[in-house]
Amino acid sequence: MNDRIQAGQHEAEGAGIAMMTRRGAMSLGALSVLAGGRAWGQAAGAAGGASLRLALSAGLDRLDPHKTGNGTDQIVIGGIYETLFWRIMSTGEMTPRLATGYRLVSPLVWEFTLRQGVRFHDGTPLSADDVKFSIERAMEPGGAHTVSLASVREVEVVNPHLVRVHTKVPDPTLILRMQQLGGAGRVHIISKAYAESRSPQELNDNPMGTGPYRFVRWLKGRSVTLARNDAYWGRKPDSPGVVVTFIPEASTRVNALIRGEVDLIQRLPLHEVDRIGRMPALGVPRTPEGLVNTVLLNSRQPPFDDIDVRRAFNHAIDIRGIISGLLGNAGTVLGTPMAPSVAQHDPTLEPHRYDPALARSILANRPPIEMRTFMSDGRYVADREIYQAMNAQLEAVGFRIQAQTMEWGRLISMMVTRSAGPFFIIGWDFSDGDASKTASFTLSSGRTSGTNHPEYEAIVLQAEQEMDPERRKELWKRAQKVLHDNYLVGPVWMAASVFGISRRFSFAADQGDFVDLGSIRQGA
Repeated sequence: MNDRIQAGQHEAEGAGIAMMTRRGAMSLGALSVLAGGRAWGQAAGAAGGASLRLALSAGLDRLDPHKTGNGTDQIVIGGIYETLFWRIMSTGEMTPRLATGYRLVSPLVWEFTLRQGVRFHDGTPLSADDVKFSIERAMEPGGAHTVSLASVREVEVVNPHLVRVHTKVPDPTLILRMQQLGGAGRVHIISKAYAESRSPQELNDNPMGTGPYRFVRWLKGRSVTLARNDAYWGRKPDSPGVVVTFIPEASTRVNALIRGEVDLIQRLPLHEVDRIGRMPALGVPRTPEGLVNTVLLNSRQPPFDDIDVRRAFNHAIDIRGIISGLLGNAGTVLGTPMAPSVAQHDPTLEPHRYDPALARSILANRPPIEMRTFMSDGRYVADREIYQAMNAQLEAVGFRIQAQTMEWGRLISMMVTRSAGPFFIIGWDFSDGDASKTASFTLSSGRTSGTNHPEYEAIVLQAEQEMDPERRKELWKRAQKVLHDNYLVGPVWMAASVFGISRRFSFAADQGDFVDLGSIRQGA
């Protein structure tokens, strides 16, 4: 590791900072996209190497890195843009990216030294002004990362290669906003000059960063094409390009992989793991550290503003039985919305027990509670089947559910505007290894949060300013207990991330649900 990074870590630890460590048939539309991907890949391959064809389980929402935390968006964005640091999930080690080091000057001041010689895709050099602009833009109200950067008071340019971030209060996890893992809350660096000379829509539709791949085109709803950045400052990708397609239907994704129409697929169905694994030309990269799927409840308004209704909802669902039956050993039921690998996770809080008789008795003297809800189909592992099983159990105790399947891009837009119904399933990436991710979707200011509980809010805000790691852990345990005992969220489970891949490529599934496009190599 870079000496300055090591120094930065030791100084931070001396100040009490915890360096975060881990404890069917294809539609004509899909067919045309894949055919186009083959043609582009063959043409690029003639120039050296094969293009990577990646099929994701859901479409894109946005490609403006400061306006989205959506997982599928982040995969494409991660090929085009970069963060200051790169976090190794297995160890928690922070390694250089656009910055070569950091230093905690005081509890309220972080200093970042930038890498020299980096250029954006248009040839302009990276400078401290771009970093300042990017952090300030990510802080703007209504963005995907606003809540995670609420502690920032000022960004100071010391010289073209040195930036200082001044915070209003101590923020022990600010460094985690400057690395790539975890989705919402990350600060990707964009060109100040490029952004200021274009409208927000133009910036979204034609992204331009410093990453290993350059943007070529986005056929909305169909595909995104990237080309290798041959002027990249780091190790260049093996593949001359990437074609990302979107195939929500799981069996269609699998068939595309088997037929050689794509090279890597997300969300390989668990019942297909053995079959695909036996095929000589295919492999099954996987990691148990997948998304933490949470049923978020809107407790700000009826019916979930009533704790008894929240109790009935939770006790009506046999989440252990559902996950065991559908995911087997690839699913883990959790008591709180936090991955077990997170340092602050409290394993003593058990999932609420399945007790339909109790749920039925709570609702006995109430008029039927009718709820219109929306679900994804293929975005998460067995999401439609899990949703249907839960809804059947809710119906059995007296809830009345009107469920509608929704395309993911539209559904995520509804979630962030709090118009997706009284409850919905959403998955969270905890590969940054810290409880601050839970804060991003349970605090009242969170874009998808329906929670507004004063006691919980006060504890979390105190925890997020606590520089002592042990004290911070205790505060977060208190917060989790309030969340749990007040039934502020529904069932929670973590599903393994399982991929299917052609052995023409090598991919390590070691970053949770994230796919680092630049690290995928040719050959097994």
